[in-house]
Amino acid sequence: MNFMDNSNQNKIVILEETQAHRNFLKTIVRDTGHLVFVFDKETTFFNNILPIDADLIVFRAASMDKVSRILNTMLYLDYHKPVIVISDKPEIRHFIASIPDNLASVLDPRYQPLEIKTTINTLLNESNGNGYRNSLPVIVGNTPEIVRIREMVPELKNNNDSIFIQGERGTGKALLAKSIHIASTKNDHSFIKTNISEQLFKSVQTDMEKYHGKMNQIISPNGKAIFENKDRGTIYFEAIDTIPVSFQGVLLQCFESHQAKRVRVIASSHSEIDHLVQEGAFRKDLYFRLNVIKINVPPLRERKTDIPLLADFFINKRCIESGICHFQLSAKVKKALSEYHWPNNVEELEAFITIDNFMGNEDRILGRVNALIEKNRSQKPDRLNTDTISGDMNGAENRVSLKKISKHFTSRIETELLKLVLEKTNWNRKQAAKTLAISYKSLLNKIKAYNLN
Repeated sequence: MNFMDNSNQNKIVILEETQAHRNFLKTIVRDTGHLVFVFDKETTFFNNILPIDADLIVFRAASMDKVSRILNTMLYLDYHKPVIVISDKPEIRHFIASIPDNLASVLDPRYQPLEIKTTINTLLNESNGNGYRNSLPVIVGNTPEIVRIREMVPELKNNNDSIFIQGERGTGKALLAKSIHIASTKNDHSFIKTNISEQLFKSVQTDMEKYHGKMNQIISPNGKAIFENKDRGTIYFEAIDTIPVSFQGVLLQCFESHQAKRVRVIASSHSEIDHLVQEGAFRKDLYFRLNVIKINVPPLRERKTDIPLLADFFINKRCIESGICHFQLSAKVKKALSEYHWPNNVEELEAFITIDNFMGNEDRILGRVNALIEKNRSQKPDRLNTDTISGDMNGAENRVSLKKISKHFTSRIETELLKLVLEKTNWNRKQAAKTLAISYKSLLNKIKAYNLN
């Protein structure tokens, strides 16, 4: 078909698996005078959505998973065209209503032809042909915690209070911060992300009197002062728990300045910041200044039902980036991915899902997933060997020594922790002892006991 001959007509794409429904929808939409493109599989739909450059998309969905896959991939493409979802599921209506500034409508499967025609024309008129805009990063997941976070983003649109995001490494804190900025009234201004660390401020710490209270000494990644200009955007302080105590007072003064009050401050922490405050490693007044609105991002192991959705999203993303045909993961592969606990969370899952890892037959893909699980299992020092315990309990007295097992696993965990701290301090034993809050003599004894020399 020659698209140029029909450039004055709207192009509508229909995704429908059932032939009877496809034919019915195609007939109704053609009556509106628009061009119609029909697909029966998601893979072919994704392969053709950009070349067609559709003005509106219609699909029927019986599950949240399908809605999430399609809308999340469209968001990643920054492809904001009107969508009609045919469904009678309340959770699907709720999900679509939670997407900020969306041009989507949900129709009951018992719709009348006139109803869908009216909805198509209304959405096309509202869209005004603007399919691309400053897109929100995609927050993938349907677990209650993620749904709650996704719903919070538009609610914070007009709120200028400081936001504190708590979560393990790789959980997507930076993505959430960017989402909050884009969904807010500040989205026409800058979003500055910075990670202030000991290394960044070594030169500053040599002369604290010179720099004390100087806002323009807090450096952003591009070398410009964060609070120096008159921007009214958002400043995101990543890993704020790494800021040395000696500089926290300077940062607090910056936050209280007139210039800083024009911007929104978002900070995040990998560590439990409350514990750092109690230990004196983080200033309480700075914490109170940052922790006005707190958002806890759960680790991936606590939302395993989201893993198949994330896997679908990352596979679609990789296909788009590589320019290859879309393909779907089998239920077996998704189950295997869900059985792994992903210690580095979503970041690790995304890094693992590459075209190389997921090309080939199912057995080959499952082999790679299982190899990852086994590798982690062999490296995990604190995993309880239940087989060994069960064997012990099969003895004559059917008893197992909790004291003995506790001592064994405590030793293993201590060994790994000592290795980690010693490596991070370049084997500076005095610094390691201070970090571990034990005496220097105790540290030497443990190094000897665990044969770490």
